[in-house]
Amino acid sequence: MSEDQRLVSRIQEGDTSAWEVLIHKYYQSTLYFCYRRTGDQQTAEDLTHDIFLKLLSSLERYRYTGKFSNYLYTIALNTCRDFFKKKGLYIEETEHKELEDTGDLPEEVLIKKERAFLLFERLASLPDVQKDAIVLYYFQGEKLRDIALMTQTNLSTVKTRIRRALQTLRTQYEQEKKDEDAS
Repeated sequence: MSEDQRLVSRIQEGDTSAWEVLIHKYYQSTLYFCYRRTGDQQTAEDLTHDIFLKLLSSLERYRYTGKFSNYLYTIALNTCRDFFKKKGLYIEETEHKELEDTGDLPEEVLIKKERAFLLFERLASLPDVQKDAIVLYYFQGEKLRDIALMTQTNLSTVKTRIRRALQTLRTQYEQEKKDEDAS
């Protein structure tokens, strides 16, 4: 029995300390996932809270069938998608805020912010299914087969989505570079 499975069993039996351990274990990665999807710290925090409330209400019906993180990220994916659908947004345009102070020099911070903004802007232009695959694979470090389970698609579809997203991002970068060199 895995650690997560033991935690879920304890939560199902009413152990509130197990719930706190589960939150502590997954809160930060869920927050980062939401931040990467929305680009806004406050929205990411709100969505993360919603995700854990949905998780809590569904844990009583939860049956261990694989990695717990797959179950959690499926809830996170659906919550983020619902947020964008409800708001009528497909590309979220928000002010980008730093999650933490890195102690870098002001010039370095400015360069990092600019790069982060450009990357977020490029990611935002991708279709949601490609964006989800990229964020889960490159930012969350999930395995391809786990992403397939979370998104309820097959492995080849996940690979195709990532490949197409990378091709699109590369094309955008090359076009921006060409435009920059021309001016």
